[in-house]
Amino acid sequence: MINLFLKLLGTALVLMIISYFIPGIDVNSFQTALIAGIIFGLINITIKPILTILAFPINILTLGFFGFIINVFCFWLMSYFVSGFRIDTISAAIIGSVVMALLMWVLNLFLD
Repeated sequence: MINLFLKLLGTALVLMIISYFIPGIDVNSFQTALIAGIIFGLINITIKPILTILAFPINILTLGFFGFIINVFCFWLMSYFVSGFRIDTISAAIIGSVVMALLMWVLNLFLD
């Protein structure tokens, strides 16, 4: 349980860092980042596996690149559900998704 709480706090911190360094991504407060972290976790648990299964043939044809597109879409979708979290451009969504994936990978190395 404490590991889940630490991952949630880490996700919120990563979102705050991303909003500070990447123009086009805005987070109003740390509370908004916590809510966005919860929503992002729910999207990754529910919607992302469905999209991955449906896009499996396309993913094979593109040698896995379409999985990257699904990650960007899930990152953008989070901004749709959370007021106070905004992504202005597609380039900000792409860069933010890549940075979030890398920082969460590093965070998971320390938490697991």
